[in-house]
Amino acid sequence: MDKYWLSNTGDNDEFNKHGTCVSTINPTCIQSYSAEVEVFAFINATINLFNTLDSFKALKDENIIPNSQLQYKLSSVHEALRKLPA
Repeated sequence: MDKYWLSNTGDNDEFNKHGTCVSTINPTCIQSYSAEVEVFAFINATINLFNTLDSFKALKDENIIPNSQLQYKLSSVHEALRKLPA
């Protein structure tokens, strides 16, 4: 889990920022639903998508190397990521 997902503490609370909307899904869409199983469904879907779309390679191919010292135009990042398979 730590390989793909940051801790849920401090500023790394990605599920709280992006995944809580999954909790509003009708639980009937999840077989054998039990409380909070949507958290696992969200994390699995996110990791599968991450493994399918190599966003770091797409950025590198456009000479955009993520780091804390450089800034890139948002439009350049968008254009690089648009080249990923749909």
